[in-house]
Amino acid sequence: MTERNKPREGSADTRGIASHARPNRRRAASVAAERFLHAVFGNNVVIGSHVLRQLDSLKEVMPPDLLGRKADDLGCGDGKLTVLLRDILRPVRLRGFDVNP
Repeated sequence: MTERNKPREGSADTRGIASHARPNRRRAASVAAERFLHAVFGNNVVIGSHVLRQLDSLKEVMPPDLLGRKADDLGCGDGKLTVLLRDILRPVRLRGFDVNP
């Protein structure tokens, strides 16, 4: 066996690689549905799972001295994310601004 054809030490067999490369079917269907709804309706129907994960991260790292202040959301759209930010920031006043009514 030549050096090039020898399996590397610690490498996975091809079955293991193939099983890890295949995405979870339920997750793939969820992402596909999310993309379809966003393409048709924009952010008015669905908030992407990636955005929800970012908001969860924000909850974890939010310094306590930033809570309870006045907050403005510039480019808030329909305000769905503004409501979620309200739950995280707990502001004394929250205003949303957008170019579209």
